[in-house]
Amino acid sequence: MADASEEPQQNSDVDTVLEELTSAQPSPDRKMFALFAIVVGASLCGIAWLAVRAGTPPAVRDAMDFVLQACMGALLAYAGFRALVLFPFRFFDLLAIVTVLALFMKVAVETIDGIAASGFFQFAEDSSKLGITVQMCCIAASVLLAGAALGLRHCYLLHVEGHAARMLIVLSGMLVLLAAAGFFVFPVLVLRDALSSEGTSPDTGGFLFLWLVSVVATVVNSVCLVRTLTLTHAIDQREKMP
Repeated sequence: MADASEEPQQNSDVDTVLEELTSAQPSPDRKMFALFAIVVGASLCGIAWLAVRAGTPPAVRDAMDFVLQACMGALLAYAGFRALVLFPFRFFDLLAIVTVLALFMKVAVETIDGIAASGFFQFAEDSSKLGITVQMCCIAASVLLAGAALGLRHCYLLHVEGHAARMLIVLSGMLVLLAAAGFFVFPVLVLRDALSSEGTSPDTGGFLFLWLVSVVATVVNSVCLVRTLTLTHAIDQREKMP
């Protein structure tokens, strides 16, 4: 009985998504791919500029560096924002996104200040530090917004309605890259502290907590990805039916 009741529900979800994706409006996924292609093209232009940068006069070099940093930062922020608004979101989704953005902007600024204070990297002048800070904030914001768009896409395709479930999926999407890296990095740091002759450090507990967050976010993103791929396959099969 349970299988018989679940099959009509799955068919209903497939029909709903198929109707939305085949409507007159362009598919949100196509717009996301277009934004990604624009960002990749701009990145290739930046690489081409770096290849000929050394042979240019200092005045031209400084001006082009400024234009490149400003344009790339603005383009990344715009692409992340446009990707975000491609899918419907709610107030609590927006609240979670803004909160995480604010926290990571603070982390980015403090990280750059820490690098400058440690002497690992010397800034030529305050304006150079300001430019790098703004660019790093734009890059971090664009990555987080793109991840939020991925989470909203999962909610859109899977018809997730609960506030708690939506916030979990959106937050996991925002941390998709960081969680994937932390899933492997933080256990190494915990083991290093555990095997150290000096014993565990005060940061061990923080590393363990961040690893747990990475595991949860990675599992949520993996489950949503598998479910959306399964749904896409069902839609393809339905389109091939006579």
